[in-house]
Amino acid sequence: MSKLQRSFLKYIKRKPSFKDIMLCSALLLLELALLQFSKKFLDESLSAYGTMASLGIVIVVGIVVLRKK
Repeated sequence: MSKLQRSFLKYIKRKPSFKDIMLCSALLLLELALLQFSKKFLDESLSAYGTMASLGIVIVVGIVVLRKK
C-alpha cells in the first residue's frame, strides 16, 4: 500500500470535525445555487456546460480551502 493510500485511509477513518461538516454543507449549497443559476440563465444547449462549470468551481473551492487548512 502506498503512502498516499495510507494517509487517505487515515483521513477517512477519523471522526469529521465541525469545520469539515460546515465545509461540506457550504460546498453543497454553492453547488445547488450554481446549478439553479445555470438552469435559469442558460438555454438547453449550454446547460451541460453550466453544470460542468459549476462542478469545477465547487471542486476548485474545496481544494483551495483544504490546502489552507
